Amino acid sequence: MNRDLSGTKLGKYEVQNEIGRGGMGAVYKGYDPMLDRPVAIKVLAPHLVWEGRFVERFLREARAAARLRHPSIVTIHDVGQEGGWYYFVMEYLEGQTLTEVIQERGPLQPHEVLANLEPLAEALDYAHRRGLVHRDIKPGNIIVSPAGQVTLTDFGIVRAAQETRLTTTGTIVGTPEYMSPEQVKGLTVDARSDQYSLAVVAYEMFSGQVPFEAESTLALMHKVAYDPPPPIGQVRPELPVQVGGVLEKALAKEPGSRYATARDFFAALEQALTSGEVEVALEGVTPTEALPPSGEGPMEEAAEAGAPPVPEPDVDALSALERGRTKVMPESQPAQPEAPVSRPEEILVSPVSPSGPFSEPKPDRAISSLPAGARTKLMPGARPTALLGRRALAWTWVALGGMVLLAAVVIAFLALRPSPGGSYSVFVSNRDGRREIYRLTGAGEVERVTHTPGGAESWSPAAEPGGGLVFTSGRDGRREIYRLTESGETERVTYTPGGESWSPSPQAGGGLLFASTRDGKAEVYRITGAGEVERVTHTPGGGESWSPAAESGGGILFTSNRDGKVEIYRLTEAGEVERVTHTPGGGESWSPAVGPGGGVLFTSDRDGRREVYRITGAGEVERVTYTPGGRESWSPAVGPGGSVVFTSNRDGRREVYRITGLGEVEQVTRTPGGGESWTSDW
Repeated sequence: MNRDLSGTKLGKYEVQNEIGRGGMGAVYKGYDPMLDRPVAIKVLAPHLVWEGRFVERFLREARAAARLRHPSIVTIHDVGQEGGWYYFVMEYLEGQTLTEVIQERGPLQPHEVLANLEPLAEALDYAHRRGLVHRDIKPGNIIVSPAGQVTLTDFGIVRAAQETRLTTTGTIVGTPEYMSPEQVKGLTVDARSDQYSLAVVAYEMFSGQVPFEAESTLALMHKVAYDPPPPIGQVRPELPVQVGGVLEKALAKEPGSRYATARDFFAALEQALTSGEVEVALEGVTPTEALPPSGEGPMEEAAEAGAPPVPEPDVDALSALERGRTKVMPESQPAQPEAPVSRPEEILVSPVSPSGPFSEPKPDRAISSLPAGARTKLMPGARPTALLGRRALAWTWVALGGMVLLAAVVIAFLALRPSPGGSYSVFVSNRDGRREIYRLTGAGEVERVTHTPGGAESWSPAAEPGGGLVFTSGRDGRREIYRLTESGETERVTYTPGGESWSPSPQAGGGLLFASTRDGKAEVYRITGAGEVERVTHTPGGGESWSPAAESGGGILFTSNRDGKVEIYRLTEAGEVERVTHTPGGGESWSPAVGPGGGVLFTSDRDGRREVYRITGAGEVERVTYTPGGRESWSPAVGPGGSVVFTSNRDGRREVYRITGLGEVEQVTRTPGGGESWTSDW
């Protein structure tokens, strides 16, 4: 592809100047006159289009990649054709590629490696749960913005190329230095291949060089396939010895010997680095100021909200792809001592997940006005505050006097104890190494509720009116719904033919709502009091529906992309579907919950990043959370006494918070050992 398209038009987009070029196409900075915004346009190389089957596969993969909504994955806006040119349009990112950062700086400080690695691991796990494997993870496909946000680019055409005869005509799809052993051998790849490539990127950030180098591509691929990687200790002897073991496991030749997920790899590396002295001076390298903490990669309610998987995407050429989105990178923090409970919204969908909608954190988007009939009413600014412990209470006694102390004790006790009527204060946490369900007792102690056998996990709990607890689990090999009875026995609730079921939501009268792919795509179903399964939603077109929530009046709230983007809808008792949210601009809304007094709580990125909002009984939209420092808040639920609880990364990692009756924000969970906790049912 030698022709420069600068100064031309592709569809409605004005092509301005080239910003990157690779084996699979060129990337241009462009302009979208309809929305008055810069965009990045990737134009496919002509030799790809000449392969007849490639175009069909490219369009399929591009559509799948366009469904990804994650702050650390570049957003695809459009796909098009103009004459013989095929292209897709993405958000325009300001910044440098990680390749350029390493070339300028050389080896990075350990805290910078962690800050760059965490959002990438979160983004990959998010994509993997939707059935997408990137296949070309490399520093050239990673953009670091001036504010420190890390964004993964180039989802869209790798698999399309690999499935055509391009792979048998001398064209290498991918970059050999970062390819996994199974990839260079031409074997089937899965999420563990991306984890291997991410480990190569981590190795390069630590050392300034890739593990394997050779004079020819064939020799390089042989090393990748059969030679052990040089120990990182040979290049960075000052690193804790445990770091070498973590990288060795992630770079294992056999996929089954690696970590289960990219997030597990990151967690192991973080623990290895924080177990010893890691802030080291690099010879010849000037230490840089720490990257500003960035929010946790918003892995919101993927499993809970129900996010089946999707095909996979693109690769190459984006070494200089678009530049920029602004999101602060998280500075890794040492594990905090055990405290109340924690429950970050990371609901990881089980490894096998059908293609379908997402319900997770959303990327930054433009601000726009609210829909007609709804006015914006901002809630009082809430400031973070810690839950009162004994020492804090003693200080309060001295400072405020006996009466104030007594009132504070009563309020704290009432707020933390489980609400009456047999309901649970339950949440999900990976504090013991994998997702399980925990309970916060009235005494502030944390109890483990589920003990999932065989290395599987459990998540997405919901308390039933009769005292039981329903939840999603992969204990039998795929996502199904189970019940933990009051006697402590676990019984399977759903048996989904040819699909999976998740996100249970009990209804008054004994019914149970849930999302399922039993008919091929995600829809909402109900198990009646008589045990029969009936389909509740019939989403038109290629849309899907998921994440149900039962209203007290008999209506059913759910999330759907039936109108082209993710919004919240209601199924009335009369069987009619009405749209509840009309998110302005390019924003979306998801994860509905029934709020205090019957209002609707939900997560939305309408103001550029994920925050919690409320629709009042009068139909007004109120913003509930104001998360400081570029961080985010999501997954609202109703806590004890009608308080609002939610998940947030405001302190660097996902924990559960609540808004008190005084409008203050209190941290409820403090997960030990580098784990996280997130909201489910309070």
